[in-house]
Amino acid sequence: MDEKQVRLQRHRLRMTLLSVVNSALQSMIIGLYAMSGATTWATAGVFTLASLGSTGLFAAGVASGWLLFMGDKRLLHAQLLANFAIQMVFMVAEPTLWMIFLGSTLITACYSMVAFTPRQFTWLWLA
Repeated sequence: MDEKQVRLQRHRLRMTLLSVVNSALQSMIIGLYAMSGATTWATAGVFTLASLGSTGLFAAGVASGWLLFMGDKRLLHAQLLANFAIQMVFMVAEPTLWMIFLGSTLITACYSMVAFTPRQFTWLWLA
């Protein structure tokens, strides 16, 4: 790889690792809710597995170069779709924590600002 591709790959990995950190922080927050009794430990555990599992797989795929064939735009779309699906499932499964899942969805949408046009971002945000 030339120097530009190496820099792009480092950037891809950094951004993907940020999504892992976001998932870990959200999992800790849901764990605090489980500790307080607002949700169950089973819900917190399943969410942690789903969220950290999906972001971890994307990070491993980016780090190893397995996902380079997708291109940046399709990789971003796949990550957004996976994260939104997890958030929506848990928003329905645990409606008392809707604000946590909605907040995470909006944080995830911010990653799309890098690649989306203003129109695409507006439609994503409205959805």
